[in-house]
Amino acid sequence: MKAVSHDLAHGGRRLSGIVGGPSPAFGLGSLAKTLQRWRDRASQRRQLAGLTARELDDIGVSADAAAAEAAKPFWRA
Repeated sequence: MKAVSHDLAHGGRRLSGIVGGPSPAFGLGSLAKTLQRWRDRASQRRQLAGLTARELDDIGVSADAAAAEAAKPFWRA
């Protein structure tokens, strides 16, 4: 196993991603992206909830569909 680890480490591939699971940096980047996505989704749903009937009609969304989407928690797609 040591020879394989040595070959992988010196072959330009990240050993931690192959043998030891994802690196901590990957986890933090993924977490940051998820948090940003949740923040964007919450903001978009607040904006959707604030649209008038005329604005909803302009974008082709019914009031019921807008209310259902706006009522979803930020973590649900």
